[in-house]
Amino acid sequence: SGSPRCIGTPFHAASSAVHSEARQSRDLTGMGTTVVACLMKDRKATIAHVGDSRAYLLNGGRLRLLTRDHTVVAELVARNALSPAEALVHPYKSVLSRNLGGRADARSDITEVELSPGDRLLLCSDGLSGVVPPDRVAEIIGQKATLEATCQALIDAANQAGGPDNITVAMLQVDVA
Repeated sequence: SGSPRCIGTPFHAASSAVHSEARQSRDLTGMGTTVVACLMKDRKATIAHVGDSRAYLLNGGRLRLLTRDHTVVAELVARNALSPAEALVHPYKSVLSRNLGGRADARSDITEVELSPGDRLLLCSDGLSGVVPPDRVAEIIGQKATLEATCQALIDAANQAGGPDNITVAMLQVDVA
């Protein structure tokens, strides 16, 4: 089934496994990771995430962020304690407030969205979103090249911007029916 509960269950199991492994070895203390996942059923996407990996939707030429980063700085912006411009250069912009493995029972945020023919959904790590501005991401995705070519163009753009972190991208496109 495509229920939100269904997509959250593997996150709990993975968080428990990472947390357990980190507790067994001093070298792994504090280990954690971020994750974004999508479950498709018909034209409904259920997206779950923990950390600062993101999901974006390109619909009608407009790019929309579907997730909210679980970082200390993102929380400060959400409370109006920090402006979005200040957040971009804040020294703690990558410090996670929630991750998979930091606790045995990581809580994921779940979002559901209806997709239309021609929509493109992007899942990515902060290796892309942290260095390539959203308007550039929208431009690359909007070129309507094959998904493989689009993913490669996004990775190339992140590397051209310095590529300071691992760069992971996955995309899907809703077929025109």
